[in-house]
Amino acid sequence: MIHEDAARRVHPEAKEFKPVRNVWRRILGWTFEIPREGEASVDYGWVTIRGEASQDVLGFRFDAEKSLKAYDSACGQRPVTPLEKRA
Repeated sequence: MIHEDAARRVHPEAKEFKPVRNVWRRILGWTFEIPREGEASVDYGWVTIRGEASQDVLGFRFDAEKSLKAYDSACGQRPVTPLEKRA
């Protein structure tokens, strides 16, 4: 799948992809597990439906979901005009 390939370009060990949905049940992207070397625990990352994967590594799946939702929200905002920048 495209989102898995995009995630593995940034995090080659990515596995266990789970969808993240907004309030209206639309899929925003997926969170995935990143195994820690030499440990039984895992970290988490995210990838959007456009194939943009996070560079950061988060300790909890919930944090990865919040980060993905914030990223999606920021991408959906209209551009700031020069007048708004001066305000």
